[in-house]
Amino acid sequence: MSSADDTADMIQTAAGQVTGEGNWHGRKVFIAAVYAALDMAARGVSHEEFGATLVALHQARLIRLSRADLVEAMPLALKDASEIEAFGERFHFIRID
Repeated sequence: MSSADDTADMIQTAAGQVTGEGNWHGRKVFIAAVYAALDMAARGVSHEEFGATLVALHQARLIRLSRADLVEAMPLALKDASEIEAFGERFHFIRID
C-alpha cells in the first residue's frame, strides 16, 4: 500500500460502495466486507495486516472505526470475521457517515 492518505481514500471509497449485508444501516460497513471488496487476500494482505493498517489509519484520524453494539441483530459470521482488536478495544466497522 502507498501513502496513508491514499490508503485511507482507497478504503473509504471501497467502504462507500459496499451494499447489502455488509453495509450496516448506511453508516457503517463491516471490516470483512471491505476486505473482500478490495480483494485483499488476492493482493497477499492477511486479515491481520489489513486490521493493523486500519488501526494505524484510525489512530491518524484518517478513517473511523467502531465496534458492534447490537450484536443480536447482526449477521454473526460477518461480525466475527470483521473483528480486530487493538489497545483493549474491538472494532467491527469502518464508519462512512
